[in-house]
Amino acid sequence: MTISKVLPAGTHTLEIRNEINENIRFEKGGVQSAFWMSDLKDRKYLEQYLPTNIEFDQYKMDLNLKFIGGNKDQTIYTNGTVTKTSSTEFNISYPKYFTASSLFFHTATKDRFNEVKYDFKSISAKIIPVTIYSKSSWNLSSAKKRSESVLNELEGKLGAWSHPELIIYVAGQGGMEYSGATITSMSALGHEITHSYFARGVMPVDGNSGWMDEAIASWRDGGYKSAKKPNFSSTSMAAHSQYRRTTDRKAYTEGANFMAYLNNSLENIGGLTTILKLMYNKYVHTSINTETFRSELETFSGLNMEKDFNKYIYGQGKESKSKSMRKSNPFHPELSKAQLQSLL
Repeated sequence: MTISKVLPAGTHTLEIRNEINENIRFEKGGVQSAFWMSDLKDRKYLEQYLPTNIEFDQYKMDLNLKFIGGNKDQTIYTNGTVTKTSSTEFNISYPKYFTASSLFFHTATKDRFNEVKYDFKSISAKIIPVTIYSKSSWNLSSAKKRSESVLNELEGKLGAWSHPELIIYVAGQGGMEYSGATITSMSALGHEITHSYFARGVMPVDGNSGWMDEAIASWRDGGYKSAKKPNFSSTSMAAHSQYRRTTDRKAYTEGANFMAYLNNSLENIGGLTTILKLMYNKYVHTSINTETFRSELETFSGLNMEKDFNKYIYGQGKESKSKSMRKSNPFHPELSKAQLQSLL
């Protein structure tokens, strides 16, 4: 869309009208709809559904919903503050630190999903409401137990939970992170909750920065390992076009191994989690890039990591060739349109 109009100096309001046709299904009595997102394909964040800027931009959002013509109540699962303004109207307010990849929204007719709710007591002394929902009831108790364990682990390693709540949709497939929310399988649950620290807590500013959070989460999945040297020769995970918006898949493997290498290099100061915890406290709810990460590592450790980043992250070396990088990651599988529709 091109706007070609001369306006006088001052404040103006731009009104854009569009129709949502992705991941929405009208059924007798109500509607099933969600803003499913992906970081593995271009233009798969909020821009699929609503006008928005790209990932570097943070701004407050308000979503007003009105359900017309239905005869069933709607349930709303979202990481914003919901206010019911009438029997069929809702306002959802999202915080000013959100980006185009932060917002979680899913509405379904009442009683479509089974739920379990509990309160998690954070090390900050705050009470964090946790909502877990699924079409199957058998995995809710397992998800509750697993999520409590992961939250305790991550708070011990990285610091207090920074989001007002936690929403977990145990969909049985898929895996995607949002700020204080996730759609996940049981096997990916720990990985996705980790992303509320790095990815949707401390957020990547662009596609050349997204490797960091996938590398951190995958390193965590592997048990916080240490490696005396990387097991690959070089990658260009953060050396793509400045317009790139997707995450380099090497982050899951080479990236995780690079984190193991950093962990070993930082052993004398408590390892990589010591620095990640400090970084999380400093940058929570802000966006960073790869150079910020390198600078903070050097500041906290006193080491010069320019050569390592140039070789292993910026591709100033002979790049590794790995067939595994062409495969879908088990925690973030690519789903077809039909599969995404089935999750509504």
